[in-house]
Amino acid sequence: MLDAIQIFVGGCTMMLISGIISRARGDREHLPAPAPASIADVPAPFLQGLRKANEILRELRDLTRCQTEDTGRIAECVRIIREETVKHTSQLSCRQEREVCR
Repeated sequence: MLDAIQIFVGGCTMMLISGIISRARGDREHLPAPAPASIADVPAPFLQGLRKANEILRELRDLTRCQTEDTGRIAECVRIIREETVKHTSQLSCRQEREVCR
């Protein structure tokens, strides 16, 4: 009796699993293609041809040049802020010394 129940439950389980699998296959056909999941899925620039690689390198060089110019501007602004801070600090210290002396 127990063997018959085990066979029946096993058969039902296999039918249920096969139904789930066939439904999943049918649903998969209606879904859009998945997006690339990792860097390995995206073709490397050197595989797209020498011209494309040169264009990418040129673009990187331009971006680096712009970044260098921006960094120089930021450094100039920081220098000016530092000078202004020192100037204002010295003015405040002179003002405080005058008030203390009175």
